[in-house]
Amino acid sequence: MESLQVNTTSGPVLGKQCTGVYGDEYVSFERIPYAQPPVGHLRFMAPLPVEPWSQPLDCTKPGQKPLQFNHYSKQLEGVEDCLYLNVYAKEVSLWDRLV
Repeated sequence: MESLQVNTTSGPVLGKQCTGVYGDEYVSFERIPYAQPPVGHLRFMAPLPVEPWSQPLDCTKPGQKPLQFNHYSKQLEGVEDCLYLNVYAKEVSLWDRLV
């Protein structure tokens, strides 16, 4: 599994090269924040832009699932901090790569 780094408008992110179940290669970036977490005083408010970062953000691991009701267990599961994107692509442009 090869890791790579690309720039976003908010800051650099680390992704990984993966192999699909049929042997095809793709690039994965998971849990890229696109807004501030909707917790505390931001709950039920319109999303605010994410704070930019300068250090590479590790986007190689999946995040937790968003808050939802499980009809089988009759319990709430997941987390409120769920304003993230997962991006999967067949390739990344060499112009976007930093590493």
